[in-house]
Amino acid sequence: MQLAIKRLNMPHSQCVASALSLLLTCMYTGKDVDRLIGINFDAAETDEEMMSLRDAAFVSLEKVTFLLDRMRKSFASDAKIIAAVVPLLLEDFVDTTQAMNKMVSEVLTSHQPHPVILAVIMAQAFDTLRRRGLLNEIRDWVILSLGSFIQRSPVERAIWSLSCLFVSASNNVWVHSLYPPLQFLLLCCVC
Repeated sequence: MQLAIKRLNMPHSQCVASALSLLLTCMYTGKDVDRLIGINFDAAETDEEMMSLRDAAFVSLEKVTFLLDRMRKSFASDAKIIAAVVPLLLEDFVDTTQAMNKMVSEVLTSHQPHPVILAVIMAQAFDTLRRRGLLNEIRDWVILSLGSFIQRSPVERAIWSLSCLFVSASNNVWVHSLYPPLQFLLLCCVC
């Protein structure tokens, strides 16, 4: 695990794919993987088991945070490679609430060089919630984060962010199918 993180910290983009493969292998074959995939804190029978689950989930969230930080420092090609696995890690290893907190905060970060890639990850996180039947959670996250999205500056970036948020959170299949071309078109108008 430490070798994978060390390799991901290297500035050379040649190491990203192999280091990411090693990190994924370690995460999906680790000792807590059976308990963490599809994490459910309500299934814990004792307080000790609950604390163990929370600790393992926190470590997984730290790894996802590390990958998102690495994305921020990467070129677009490396960011796309990392972005391909982040939604899977969020779905498998991170609690729904923590995953949405992390995604909304990353999308709202003003120093993000790859907003389109993060918007795609946010849309995939909403898709995961939709597949699980957690439509109320989607609605709650949109309502809770609305103020933060509105306050973004410049105004064009706020409009782009809000459009991505509403379209990716939509339950309407037709509106949701507009997401890929809409996000790119709106970003071209902003930049």
